[in-house]
Amino acid sequence: MTKRFGFDAKLERADQHIVDFKKAEEVFLKKNPYAVIEYCELHSRDYVMEYRVFEECPDYIIAIIGDAIHNLRAALDHLTYKLEVVHGHTPDKNTQFIVYKNEAAFISQRHDREVRYGTRFADLIDETKPYLGGDEFLAALTLLDNIDKHRLLITTVASTTGVGTFGKDLAVRDTILRLPKFGKVRTGEEFYRRSGGEADVQVRVAFSIAFGEVREDFRASFTLSRLRRTVASVLDRFRPLL
Repeated sequence: MTKRFGFDAKLERADQHIVDFKKAEEVFLKKNPYAVIEYCELHSRDYVMEYRVFEECPDYIIAIIGDAIHNLRAALDHLTYKLEVVHGHTPDKNTQFIVYKNEAAFISQRHDREVRYGTRFADLIDETKPYLGGDEFLAALTLLDNIDKHRLLITTVASTTGVGTFGKDLAVRDTILRLPKFGKVRTGEEFYRRSGGEADVQVRVAFSIAFGEVREDFRASFTLSRLRRTVASVLDRFRPLL
């Protein structure tokens, strides 16, 4: 039976927050808070499709995201604390899993890590690439956790996750389907414009909640799941050293 540590409890708590978020997001999106509206522009007579955000993501959902993020990050810090103890050091308030600002800063500390924890640890952390420009999900986790700790709430935005079309105007449908399918959207932002009036086409756009501070396609549900897998992989990588 695998020995349990404090970071296992943190990971399990994060799992529950992720489940809670996905349920809350599903309920929220059923209210159709994000949409694409269609109209004929008065002065140009162009057929326009435009994004509308009727309701922003509620604070209680953002708080759930923050709780998941914090527990994932805390699991890594618990791992570092345990590594300190196992290697005969005394953890203090500054003991944490470090994500470095760049690869050069990370490489410069290789010798210190090897002296403090041993060659096996140093090799494993090299594989982990905990720096900006290395593992992008470890970097994103640290960024989002810092935001949640030092600001009221993480910023979220509406994001498109897919587009479907119906109708007889195949040329317009083809043009629309070639548009980017993923990305953050704002009220009033044009989705599609066509000269010459309306087209025989209907559009269905799928939306999700996304993070406002990270990459364009970092949708919250996907990102939380990917962050969870990343953290679990790091924990499993270092578990044999404990």
